[in-house]
Formats: sequence, C-alpha cells, structure tokens
Amino acid sequence: MKKKMEAQSISKTELVDISAFHQRRLGWSYLLESTIADRIVGFPCENEEFLVRRELKKAFNKVSEWFRTMGRKYDWPSLEGWVWEVDFESSQVVPKKQYLQPGKTESKDNSEKNKLVEGPVMALGEKDFDIVKRLLEKRESLADFVRSHLRLFLNGEVTMDKLNPAVQQLGCADKDVRDWFSEMATTYKWPRIEDTNWRYSVDMDEKKVYLKPGGICSCS
Repeated sequence: MKKKMEAQSISKTELVDISAFHQRRLGWSYLLESTIADRIVGFPCENEEFLVRRELKKAFNKVSEWFRTMGRKYDWPSLEGWVWEVDFESSQVVPKKQYLQPGKTESKDNSEKNKLVEGPVMALGEKDFDIVKRLLEKRESLADFVRSHLRLFLNGEVTMDKLNPAVQQLGCADKDVRDWFSEMATTYKWPRIEDTNWRYSVDMDEKKVYLKPGGICSCS
C-alpha cells in the first residue's frame, strides 16, 4: 500500500544534523544577498562573492543529501508537486506543496501584491519594535564578523573549519528573525504570499512592517 503524504518523525540526532545544515545554508544565503548588495553599490568584493556562492552551493547540497538519505532510510513517499520540509518545533518532516510561479493571466493577484508594496502591513508598538531591532542588530553584527573573515580566508589566514561555525551562528540569527516575522504574521493575521521572493521587512525610521518582493527579512 502506498504511504500517505503525512508528517514523519525523526530522531534527535537527525534533527541536530539537519539543523546545522539548515543554519549554514541560511547563513551563506544571507551573506550572498548582502555581498551582492555591496558589489552593486561599488565595493570590490567579487572574490568574496565567488567564495560565498561556492559555499552556499555546498550547503544546499548538504541539505539535499540529508533529505535523500533520510527518504531512503525511512521510505518517505513522494508525490509530484510536493516537497519535504523540517518542522523544527515538532521534530518532524512535513509535506509542503511547492509554490508555482503565477501566470500572466493572474492580474488580480498582481494588483493585490502592488497594494502590499505601497502600504505597510502594520505599525509596531515599542515592545515589538525593540525585539525585532535587537534580532536584526544581532544578525548584522554576526554578518559583519563573517564578512571580515572572508578576506582572511581568501588570504589563507583562516580555514573553512573556523569560518563555518560563525556562518552557522549567522544562520541561526537569521532563522530567529524569520521566526519572529512568522510568529507576528500568525498573531496579527498579516497577509502572506507563498512566493518565497516576497519577504517582510521593517522600516526602522517609521517602525512599520512591509511585505515586498526581493531581498531578505531585513531592516531598511
């Protein structure tokens, strides 16, 4: 009998492994977007960008390899249009329907998206603003630390074994930011868009949250 697409439990050891791979992927992903932003405004960081892209590919491969290995080990079912993701809170992998890019005919959907770009999702109170400010500052501090060590790595002064733990810490901080946005979206019923290119961001001067295409969960 074919297995149903339903949540599958994993062990604590397996959860630790995928958490590390996931955090490393988030860390390198954040570094890539910030490095590209630096290059666009004129900073000479082409070598750093090449390094980050290379390590991000390795991190993605580690995550993919983990899912392939676990899928074979536990005989997870597969279904076209669905993928497996880890729910770190429940220590399970759960099926999720893949997002498909909308067609040109979805003008109504695009109109709704345009409205989101134009206006804020929510104005933050002092408590919520203080929390996200601290989370964003922690993430950026760790990103600055890693960026300062990319050149040291390129010069042969530090090894990847020393750099990857810091990248993993950055990924953990990035996950904290993402989790905060997700929790707030659930609590206050913020609009959501399945397209992963759309992210929440905070205007630090206005103390307001926006949902916009491109970039990463960040401050502006």
